Amino acid sequence: MLVSTDGREGFIESLKSPQKVVKVPLPAGFVNTVSNRRLDALEDFQSLYKTDSDIFPSQMVKSVVDSLPEAERLQRDQERERALNGNGQEHDSIKRFQLPKKYMHLEEFVKCVQESGIVKDQGTIHRLFDALTVGHQKQVGPELFRVFYTIWKETEAEAQEVCLPASVSEHIEPSECVFKLSSSVKTSRGVGKIAMTQRRLFLLTEGRPGYVEVAQYRELEEVKVSSAPFLLLRIPSLKLRVQGRKETFEANLKTETELWNLMVKEMWAGRNMADQHKDPQYMQQALTNALLMDAVVGSLQSSKAIYAASKLAHFDRIKTEVPMMVPKTTAETLKHKINPSLELAAPQAVDVLLYTPGTNCNNETNPTIILIRPISAMTVLWVSVSVGKVMVFDASSWSLTHTCHVGNARLNCMLGVDKDQVWVGSDDSVIYIISMVAMVCNRQLTDHRAEVTGLALDRDKQSQKVAYSCSAEGSVMVWDVSTLQKEELWSVCMDSGEVCIWHIKDTTKPYHRVALQDCAGCYCIIKVKNQVWVGGVGRSSTKGKIYILETERHQVMKELHGHNDKVTALCSAEDRYVLSGAGKIDGKIAIWK
Repeated sequence: MLVSTDGREGFIESLKSPQKVVKVPLPAGFVNTVSNRRLDALEDFQSLYKTDSDIFPSQMVKSVVDSLPEAERLQRDQERERALNGNGQEHDSIKRFQLPKKYMHLEEFVKCVQESGIVKDQGTIHRLFDALTVGHQKQVGPELFRVFYTIWKETEAEAQEVCLPASVSEHIEPSECVFKLSSSVKTSRGVGKIAMTQRRLFLLTEGRPGYVEVAQYRELEEVKVSSAPFLLLRIPSLKLRVQGRKETFEANLKTETELWNLMVKEMWAGRNMADQHKDPQYMQQALTNALLMDAVVGSLQSSKAIYAASKLAHFDRIKTEVPMMVPKTTAETLKHKINPSLELAAPQAVDVLLYTPGTNCNNETNPTIILIRPISAMTVLWVSVSVGKVMVFDASSWSLTHTCHVGNARLNCMLGVDKDQVWVGSDDSVIYIISMVAMVCNRQLTDHRAEVTGLALDRDKQSQKVAYSCSAEGSVMVWDVSTLQKEELWSVCMDSGEVCIWHIKDTTKPYHRVALQDCAGCYCIIKVKNQVWVGGVGRSSTKGKIYILETERHQVMKELHGHNDKVTALCSAEDRYVLSGAGKIDGKIAIWK
């Protein structure tokens, strides 16, 4: 092993992998301390603490902090404050994971894996349990789990720290990481190592590092195990057929062939699922499955290792057993999907959605100045999942920015008021008012005596805001101004597959009803321009349905199928997109054009 002190960071370079530089925080911290780069050293030690707190050099860190000049100390304090504000909690509150000391049945195994941070999804953990217990009684021993956990963490660390030569990295996206690197093998495109990222496969050629594109996953047409001639022998190989290319790509992966076959097929199936369902989360889940396969094979080291790893080929199995066909109308209309239950143990129902357009605060006069924008200035999506939990997503990237809690009951409705407030109606009969500036609940309205079921906003002729709330005991309250004027009232019921349309001046009975085909019940309704969107559930299956009705002719224009559970929430994004949320069997948010 060679230790180098060139550049900003120290690193250890493996002689076996000349193309790969793995930065190790401990030597880097020592090097930066000796070189008088104190802040860089602290950053390296912080990375080490996140990786393994047991070898964290606390005394050295204390002495480095004590030796900081005033200017550097101020910079460190500012960075620490920003980090704490961003994360919402200090590192001291992080629970340290301890390896198990006894055999674990399924329930204990699920809890252990979730606490370890490997994966949260219970379905994935169940498949991992099946893989690790192939050929054994249904228990996972402490030694097997220790080996598996060690391999997983090592793979995770290597993926985060791999540095590719500039001549190679210019061919891939900045966000791509090499998660799997084969040994040096002979291929139909030259000798080198096959690299797997979350987007593609490429060949890292030997000698002077070079890049040869193998395929992006969506371009694959066939993946199969084959064999290549070598003298009088046949060597196991992996063959890939790629769209638009006459020649197949073949790699003599030898003993690695079966594992690479499983991993590539899972990534290929995940890519197809993500493209068809407009849900990038499928690709991330496929990558997790592939990396778990790798760790399982490394842990078991037996003749059954590949069979065990195949238990984790979730998307490839779906692709084989269930046709991944999405109706044409749905595929043309569906834009994107979001998974707010990503970090939860199981999918949660999406109860309420609210879209709030932000105010433009771009600094056009001086683009070098970066402003930290409050939520009120951002275009965001507010999502209610679980009890009292509100999640806020940046609508420009659909990334989670904030999470806040209001009460301990189910939330039923949300309303944007005055561009700096969000009102939230709850099952506990309270209307919670969230400040978009502070991102906390700073006021509660407690006049209702039963669960708050609806909120609405309008302006009267004098441009005064009118807020309405209704609750399950039948009361409607007007906040601040007079009664709402409306020509028609459209309503739906959870136990009925029809839409009722009422004259506002005659509420004795609806003057028109629209029957929704194959609908067992409706759970939400919104108006978008000259359309009314209704979310419900099918009668012949439990899958969710969205019906689009024309307001003038009272007719169903379209029927959309994009959820695997009832559609429980709808909202409009400035009349350009419609967002739908589904029950916990699905737990996804779909974005429609």
